[in-house]
Amino acid sequence: MSRLLFDLAWRKDDLDVLIIRTGPLASPLVFAKSVLVSSDAVIARFELRSIIAVVDPVLAPRHLASESPEWQARAQVQASDLVLLNLRAAGDGGEASMKASDDALAAAAALVSAIQPGVAVETLPQNTGALDAVLSAVLSRHGFRIEHARALDPNFDRVEVVSGGVFVSS
Repeated sequence: MSRLLFDLAWRKDDLDVLIIRTGPLASPLVFAKSVLVSSDAVIARFELRSIIAVVDPVLAPRHLASESPEWQARAQVQASDLVLLNLRAAGDGGEASMKASDDALAAAAALVSAIQPGVAVETLPQNTGALDAVLSAVLSRHGFRIEHARALDPNFDRVEVVSGGVFVSS
């Protein structure tokens, strides 16, 4: 990731926004470190604005419960400054699925709040037309706080320079 960001930092192309989507097992703070401490060129070109977790409310009880072995999902919610609840795959839109969706949303929001009290939680709209508004809101966010990252990882912004490059401590 650091190499890709370094290459992008030196390109002359106009680049307004770079959205990095990670997989379900990724640690957001590792990627945040690659933006904040990798090189002067990257630091000068890119600003980390937000860490956003997307949660499927139907799967949230399995992935976010404290007894779940899937600690990575909880770590993603813990590191984020915004959690988006994604109902798009929650059913056919009928009355029964809407009730199930409401219940799943409430349960997912409660799990998210238990992991990180006070984090912003939004529900993604089910129709694609409203996704433009969500994307606009996400792109205008400036929710990342270095203090929060340091609370989760006291060595978050510690950098050790070694022969041949930069080593980011973890």
